[in-house]
Amino acid sequence: MSDGAVATSGTSERGRHLWDGRTGRPAAGLTALTVVAADLVTADVLATAAFALGEPGVEWAVHQGAAWALAVRPDGGLVTSTTEAGTVANSLVRDSSGRML
Repeated sequence: MSDGAVATSGTSERGRHLWDGRTGRPAAGLTALTVVAADLVTADVLATAAFALGEPGVEWAVHQGAAWALAVRPDGGLVTSTTEAGTVANSLVRDSSGRML
């Protein structure tokens, strides 16, 4: 990527270390959430906060300035943002049958 940054927040490396400030408990509902934004700090902040929000965090991140967001559910399903950048990115992470590559 030559212009922008990508950041991912999730549970694969450090377990359930991300907290949902609304509940005071570890965030639940997603395995990972990736954000593409103009710079790394913005991408990291948005990915972490959006992860805590669960699936609604995907569109929330875009409304906060992300170019695109992708969430991975515990069952491996994907939730992607509905942006033009998201349309291009979806073709890069899914095969012709819609499965994640």
